[in-house]
Amino acid sequence: MTRRRGFLILAGALASMAACGGAVAQQRPPARPFSPVGRWRFFHTDGTPFLARIMPDGSATTDWDGGERGIWRWEGQAVRLLYTDGWDDLLFLDPAGRGFVKRGWAPEADRCGAPSNQTRAERLSEDPGPPL
Repeated sequence: MTRRRGFLILAGALASMAACGGAVAQQRPPARPFSPVGRWRFFHTDGTPFLARIMPDGSATTDWDGGERGIWRWEGQAVRLLYTDGWDDLLFLDPAGRGFVKRGWAPEADRCGAPSNQTRAERLSEDPGPPL
């Protein structure tokens, strides 16, 4: 069998499997435990509250210290928020079922180490609302 013929047979088999719902069919994205889009109240290391706006386009802003800008993405069952000032937050459902938790790492913190803070997070609205 020639190499070209072998490739065509393999391509045909894969196409047939895909058409019949076989192993190469497109996978659905994993189910997400919550929608992060909206307006949130987060708390800083000293407990001071600040507002966060998480947008459907993957952007995020806060009103902390004159305003932070960043992006967000899913990481497993949590949302990672990365800000231009170096802060890194992780938002997830409280495993005990008591709302949401936010962990934050300061710019100089080791991302493999303990977070700089861990506080509750409150969803204020599913609508991100106007800019902060």
